[in-house]
This record gives sequence, structure tokens and C-alpha cells, in this order.
Amino acid sequence: MESGNNSKALPLASGAVLKSPKHEYVIKKTLGSGGFGITYLASARIKVGNIDAETLFAIKEHYPGNISSRDGEAVKPEAGQEDAFAGSLSNFKAEAERLNKLGKLSENIVSVNEVFSYNGTCYYVMEHIDGFTLKEYIDNQKTSDAPKGLDPEQALQIMLPVLSAIGLLHKKNVNHLDIKPDNIMLRPVKGQRDTYTPILIDFGLSVHYDRHGNKTREIGIYGASDGYSPTEQYAGIEKFSPKADIYALAATLYNMLTGTVPPPALTGVSAAKLRAAMESAKTPARMTDAIIHAMAHSADDRTPDIDTFVHELTTTPTSGSVTTVVITKKTKNPDTGGDGPKKPASRWLWIAGAAVAGGIMAAGVIFGMKNCSGKPAPVPAADSVADTNVAPIVADTPAVELPPSDSPKESAKDKPEEQTTSEKEKIEKTNTDKVKPNPTPDPVVKEDKPAPAPSSRKGSMSHNGNSYSGEISNNLPNGSGTMVFNKSTTLHGVQIQPGYKAVGEFSNGNFLYGTIYDASGTAVGH
Repeated sequence: MESGNNSKALPLASGAVLKSPKHEYVIKKTLGSGGFGITYLASARIKVGNIDAETLFAIKEHYPGNISSRDGEAVKPEAGQEDAFAGSLSNFKAEAERLNKLGKLSENIVSVNEVFSYNGTCYYVMEHIDGFTLKEYIDNQKTSDAPKGLDPEQALQIMLPVLSAIGLLHKKNVNHLDIKPDNIMLRPVKGQRDTYTPILIDFGLSVHYDRHGNKTREIGIYGASDGYSPTEQYAGIEKFSPKADIYALAATLYNMLTGTVPPPALTGVSAAKLRAAMESAKTPARMTDAIIHAMAHSADDRTPDIDTFVHELTTTPTSGSVTTVVITKKTKNPDTGGDGPKKPASRWLWIAGAAVAGGIMAAGVIFGMKNCSGKPAPVPAADSVADTNVAPIVADTPAVELPPSDSPKESAKDKPEEQTTSEKEKIEKTNTDKVKPNPTPDPVVKEDKPAPAPSSRKGSMSHNGNSYSGEISNNLPNGSGTMVFNKSTTLHGVQIQPGYKAVGEFSNGNFLYGTIYDASGTAVGH
């Protein structure tokens, strides 16, 4: 899904033609733009046996609007930005080629079909996914006045294929770094009623690392999503870190189970509060402990790898692969009154490109420049993702039958108490049976709130005329907290106006890192 705003970029007009070595694509319309590219809906004629058919695709164009401009249909760097454009283009193309290989590892990773050069720039072609996001499905469980999560077994079965896909990425030393319900699609399986394939999308923040855990190239952007990214990601993930993705997977499960987004990691995520919310949602103890372990504040205390996370969640042997799930009863669509998750009339997806020449911002996700020298770096052949000889992760099942999810339209009289009690007892008995044969003790759950600085306290104070609440040491903001600004200033290059606030980590009164929000609550910097 596209992030950011490429306000200077002029899109190609409808009817423009892109020629690759394989196909001729005709632009239908612009789907969206970001700080480093534009995504289009396009069509191409393909041959299936003796039949000539028109097929739709999504195509991403490398077009960093702040360092390049349109000359006719071509994209050219601005004067003095030639090196930056060349480096950005090299990164974009390398990442697209890597995604082309990653998509072949798993049915649960979005496919990139072709990468080609044209118009002085680079394009890559993606599959059209006609489905709905996991976020849309979760939102459809809500009643009019309260959030409502998924059944625990259903949530787990939806996520098992995603866990498997992430495990495959990690075996190739790739971090996704943007796992959340918005970036997991549920695509209907043709010819199989109520069967969906969960698909991981949006690799715009993904990073590949060598065998020593170092980046194989500087991709030019970094970012974090409030609620789903661990604390260390706000400062940038420099070394290969499966634990960062594991935190996001656990946070996604928490959202599925409770219907609410976890608090931002920078504000201090309390294990006790996470546990209380999941217990209120009737989450089995084993799943609750596994999620809290995976969302520990310190990476040192966090679940180390996907295999361990799957084991702590399920006791299921980690062999084989799951690619689809069966949702036996879908929720009512509040727009139409019919069955099926609420979704847009048409849904087009694309993967965010991998290079940017200037900082871009989006609500909830903050992007910025980092070590963008503009000079391409080769990807070591020894660490190529082309090798697909990877041991699968979770149990081999073509489709998993899931219990029905509650419809937000159902009332207490539509669903008798006897049935509700029976289902709860069934879930509790199932999880009790799972735990018995497993001799491995549940992980020790630690209170994962960051320790305050020595002699610190929590409270509120005025600092330089601004209102601060959080950890205080030596009468200065020191630790996790929130600063609400009462006057104009500049912070980390962002022009601050009254009503803006900075949420994150402070040291001796200085804002170290975190997220800056404007008066409307939109993230505008970091």
C-alpha cells in the first residue's frame, strides 16, 4: 500500500504505453503516489493457449518527485541530482528484483511478475489482488459501540500462513519491517467457497542483510508503525533482526484477538495491560503468554525466532506449510446487508518501492532519509534470495476449517447463551488438551516496561514553556513521555506549531526519538 505524497510528480496519462521485453502495458489510471514512485492500473494482452485475453496489473514507476521531473513521458533527474537519482534507481530496481524472487518462495507473499527499464526509469509489475485486508475483516467484527476480536482459533489459523511466509523471509536474511493488518490481504480462492489465501504485501520497508547481519545496500528509507513496531525500529534497524518482525506479528495477533491496536512501543507497553485485554477477550493462556513474550520491550527478552513463536502459540510440529484458511461464516456487510467482509468496490494493491531521495511522511508510519549516498552497492551473490531450498515451517494442511466468527449484526437473542457457553468450553478444552503433552514450560512473562532512569519519577511539568507528562529525572524530561508544545519552534527539522506533540524518548530534556504529531493527530515527523 502506498505511503507518502509525491506532490511534484506528474503521472503518465491514461492510454500511455509501457513496453517491456515480455509485454506491452497500457495505462488505465493512476492508483496512487508516494515519495519515490507512482502506481498505475494497467492492462496487457496475454496468450493462454490459443486464446488472447486482456489482463489487469498494478505497475509501480520509479519517480522520486523531489529529485526528478517528467520530460514528456520520460523521467529525468533534476540538475545536480544525477548521482542521487542513479542511486535511488539502482536501489529501486534491486529491491524489485529481490521481491520477484521472494514471491516465488511462498503463495503467501505478493507476486512481482516483471521488472524492466523504460522511459529513463524503472518499473515493476505486480499481481492484482481482488480481496480485502485483514484490517477490514477485523473492523467488520466490531459492534456499533465496542471493538470485537476474532475467535482465538480463527485468528491463529489466519496467521499461520503469514508466520510461515515470514519464516521463509528470515531464512533468506530479509526483514519485512511493516507487518500489520493493513498489509495482510485475504484473497478468495477460486472454486473453493469461503476459502482465502492470506497474502503478505507492501515490502517498501523490507531490508536484505548478508550472512553477517549487515545491510547489503542502503535502501534510503526507514520507518515504524505505531502499535506494531518495536521501540528499536524507531531508531532504524541496522542489523538483521527477526525479533522486530516477531514483535509486529504478535501485535497483529493482539489486534485480531481484542479488536484494538496495541499502544505505541515508545509509550511503554505494559505486559499486565496486554494480559488483561486478552483475558477479557477470552484468549487462551498459552496464546496470551506467547504474545506477551513476543512483545517484550527489550529485544533481548523477546521470542528469538519464528519456530519458537509458533511452538509457544500452538504446540503444532513445525513442518510442512499452510497456505489457505476457510472462514465458514463471514460477517454481514453493513453497507449491503449481505454476507462477506466489507471491502471497496475494487481493491488494487502494490508494493512500496525500495528507494527514496527525500523524507516522506504518512499518518501512523514515519519515513525519513538515512545514509542515502546515492551510490549503488552490489548484492553479494552468496546471500541471494534465489535459492528456494528452504525447510517449511508449519503443519501441512491444504485448508483449515475455522469456527464461525460472530456477526456484528447478531444480538443476544439471535445467539443463545447455551451456545456461547458451549463454544467457550470447547475452546478451553482444546487448549487444555494442547498443553498437556508439551513438557516445555510456558515462557516467563516479564513486565516489559522500560526501566526508568535512576532517581526518576513520573509526573507532569512545564519545560521551556511546554507541557510535559512522563518520566522525569533531575527536574527534566528523562525517559518515555509526551511533550505538548505551547509555542512555535523547530524540532528535528520539523516546524512545530502550538498544539503539536512529541511522543517518545527524552534525555535530560532533549527529544531523542519518537513520533511528532500535528494538532489533528497526524504524524508529521520523528
